[in-house]
Amino acid sequence: MTSTSSPQMLILLFFSFISLSSQSFSVYRLLPKTQTDFQAIQRLYKNATDHDLNFWKTGKDKHGFWDVMVELKNEKFLMDYLQINDISHVKTIEDVEKLISKHENNQTLSKMFPRLWDDSSSAHYDFHTYGSYQRMTDWMKQLVVKYPKMVQYISIGKTTEGRNIDGVEIGGDSRTKKIFWIDGGIHAREWAAPHTALFFIHQLTSRANEPGIKKLLEEITFVVVPCLNPDGYEFTRSSTNPHVRLWQSGTSDDPCSEIYQGPAPFSEPEAKAVRDALLSQRYKGRTDAYITLHTYSQIWIHPYGHKKDAYPGDIKDLYEVGKKAAQALKRVYGTKYVVGSGADTLYPASGGSEDWAKHEAKVKFVYLLELRPDEKNWDGFILDEKELIPTARETWEGVRVVAEAVLDRIVAQKASTPREAPKARGFRFGDGTEGSCFDVRHACKRWVQEREELCRTVPIFMRENCAYSFLLILTFIYERIQAIHNTDENSAFHNFKLIRINPETENSVKYLRSLYEDSSPYELDFWQPPTHIGAIVDLTVAPSDAPKFVRDLESKNINYIVAVNDLSKAIENERGSDKFYNPIAGFAYDKYNSLDEIHSEMKRLKKEYPTMITLIDIGQSHENRTLLVMKITGKRNPLGSKISMWIDGGIHAREWISPATAMYIAHELILGYENDATVAKLMDHIDFYILPVMNPDGYEYSREKNRMWRKNRSPAKCHRQTFSTVCCSGVDLNRNFDWFWASTGSSSDPCHDTYHGSSAFSEPESQAVRDFLEQNTPEAFISLHSYSQMWLIPYGHRKQSYPQDYHTGLRPLALRATKALYELYGTKYQVGTGADLMYEASGGSHDWAKGQLKVPYAYLIELRPKNTMMGHGFLLPEREIVPTGLETFESIKVVADELVAQFVEPVIRAKLSTTTRPSIPPYRRGYSIIDTTTMDPVEELAPVKKTFETSPPVKCMDYGDYCRLWGVLQLCYRDQVSKLCPKTCDSRCSFAV
Repeated sequence: MTSTSSPQMLILLFFSFISLSSQSFSVYRLLPKTQTDFQAIQRLYKNATDHDLNFWKTGKDKHGFWDVMVELKNEKFLMDYLQINDISHVKTIEDVEKLISKHENNQTLSKMFPRLWDDSSSAHYDFHTYGSYQRMTDWMKQLVVKYPKMVQYISIGKTTEGRNIDGVEIGGDSRTKKIFWIDGGIHAREWAAPHTALFFIHQLTSRANEPGIKKLLEEITFVVVPCLNPDGYEFTRSSTNPHVRLWQSGTSDDPCSEIYQGPAPFSEPEAKAVRDALLSQRYKGRTDAYITLHTYSQIWIHPYGHKKDAYPGDIKDLYEVGKKAAQALKRVYGTKYVVGSGADTLYPASGGSEDWAKHEAKVKFVYLLELRPDEKNWDGFILDEKELIPTARETWEGVRVVAEAVLDRIVAQKASTPREAPKARGFRFGDGTEGSCFDVRHACKRWVQEREELCRTVPIFMRENCAYSFLLILTFIYERIQAIHNTDENSAFHNFKLIRINPETENSVKYLRSLYEDSSPYELDFWQPPTHIGAIVDLTVAPSDAPKFVRDLESKNINYIVAVNDLSKAIENERGSDKFYNPIAGFAYDKYNSLDEIHSEMKRLKKEYPTMITLIDIGQSHENRTLLVMKITGKRNPLGSKISMWIDGGIHAREWISPATAMYIAHELILGYENDATVAKLMDHIDFYILPVMNPDGYEYSREKNRMWRKNRSPAKCHRQTFSTVCCSGVDLNRNFDWFWASTGSSSDPCHDTYHGSSAFSEPESQAVRDFLEQNTPEAFISLHSYSQMWLIPYGHRKQSYPQDYHTGLRPLALRATKALYELYGTKYQVGTGADLMYEASGGSHDWAKGQLKVPYAYLIELRPKNTMMGHGFLLPEREIVPTGLETFESIKVVADELVAQFVEPVIRAKLSTTTRPSIPPYRRGYSIIDTTTMDPVEELAPVKKTFETSPPVKCMDYGDYCRLWGVLQLCYRDQVSKLCPKTCDSRCSFAV
């Protein structure tokens, strides 16, 4: 097949592959136990082509395993050979072709044709799917148009079949900058490799203005060639037949072998192209990093791979940087990579591009990355499309570590150039001698604890007199202060225990409930209160009370585990290896940020996207912190007005994943508008109002004083006890809204975590939200909490109490949303009311939004982790922030899509009607107004019949014709038309498409 093949020829080729697929293929894992077994498998491997065997993975010794694909017709030979040699084995994949269809979205004939040629007219690249080479190159060309000063299109050569081997340079055309080379797709069947390389391009271009990326691009030009083997890649895309999809081809002397080395070094034009590029005048001597992407095994490989225990002279540098990169990668999703040479971690293999780049091209940092999945994962090369973005995101973090190592090397080289240090005129310290800026910088870093007065003068002095960075000095000072502060905070929970209890009897539940609701003899903090038999109860206990409390549990035969032995260490682990994140360097969406950092990022986004973002100050907290709302909307407004969705986070101070997820949702909306057609459509019709931190005082208090603080920071109120009066601060804002306020699941004790306040809306934070939403009532209301992995629907004040549309609207949409969430990482959410799934609690914001404000879709989402015996509770590690944000965003899109279907599409259909008729505004069907003077809210809202009286009923067949004619919002698909028909058509008409 050539690049000029006609569609007719491709169709014929497709059907020929269909005939080839009549035989099924399976994969076996071979498990040698002895050296004899290993040698027998080696003989089989060397003669694999004679028996049509396709080895996916080879073992390095008798302790490794081998994966081999075999066609049904040859399966008997393989089984006989294994039996004769007494080699253990297990079938890992029953039907390879079915797995390909499942993971790579090509189950039907209509979905097969995009494997042959894609629609490349889109201005966005879909990183969720495997695309064609044409789609890759078209997207890169569009980036050149979009970023002409930053991106340059390059072709490093041609393939055997005449395709251009294309890539991009990112970072400008300066010949003085260092080069960072990245390539992928050298092996045709390793589809995740080119798509990961493309994601790197996306990160570098879309985030070029972020301080961290900007700093890299100032000194480094990134050269990315996503697919070095386009001929092979397109061949593997041409069929689901496993022989084709899993074709590799080039070290073997056999031309039929998967690892045929060629007749001579650089015999192939693709290999020549890489060699010529790296040795060209443009790149030679400038290339400081080389990374080539492969799959699979999760290994970060450094040279050399031709034999064991063979290493370059700077192996220490290579290994240390590789180790740091693997650790950074792991922090994202917990994915573990092994670091070492290919010969030591896999098997000896000569002729690899990474070994040549190190030895011949003299590149400093050289690595071959074997991406997901792990060797223990049986899917091998057939990586599920839903893992494409997680794979790319985590790998990018590792690549950034290598880039920062290159940057450090550049800085060190510049520093080694002799030059006179700028003098610090008029400033003296220590023994009174005059010092340079270099002296001051290191003096502050070294003496900050003993000589704090010294560093107070540094910022002013440095700004006026020195060439060194004032921001760098602040970084050092901030670092020291933050480190000291964190130590104080964590020590407050030294040896506190997290006890996790699974009550198995009603008596156990009653006992725990008495501790929660009444005065307890122990110092306890309930993270998850007792509700019913089998529901996990989480609580912390002070070290002085722990022994006695545990004995009490044991005497009552209550099952428990000590989930965390020292809460202070768990708090340290929550924030990863770095105890703080420097706000000067830019906002990190994978960290728990302070309120100032969050607000600064919101202001930065407003400045960068002025037409999409509006910042709204909706009120002040008790301590005069701003409740800052970010309105995010698309640039287009096709109908002249938009519906809206409200999302808030951080109503409970200690639930840090909540503000982090709210910010991540905002991040995905903003970046998705230019890169995701679905997101663009939603934003063109919906205004998203996001309040990341609804409880700013409590949130900062949880960061500075008490990590487990829940309430706001309202002034202390006193509570009379038997022999004394106790005064405590704070109100639980999610018990302060006016929906059956103070009736169930809340406390009148100001010292209790669920204190409901002196009256409904007694707090400035809840008042601010109420006032804003009454003036800007949304079509959807979502409040983010943690933890339990639950999607909660109103009402929560009493069991089996539901809105009128619970079964017809709220619950079906919640099920669809959690299904979309589950499909990303397999995270399971329960759906129901808080009262039914957890416990009764009145005064909740989502109940008020539904019951009083009459928002059509109101939900409370309890985010990760799940409330199990092995969960993290409120101390969710930072590595889970991004996956939590990503999966939650998938569910948010489902809700938003339903809003468009219900409130926007009727207007569009009305405008498309052939009869003259006024536009139908967005409406809410089935809701009556509740009299605000009523003391008790109405439980069930009687639906109001709504009809289109201004025009005759629309016939289903008419509607289908309009869809085909106009193709509005993709409504021509049968399932969407079918769903929409009962809502908009004459009930007497029959549906037919």
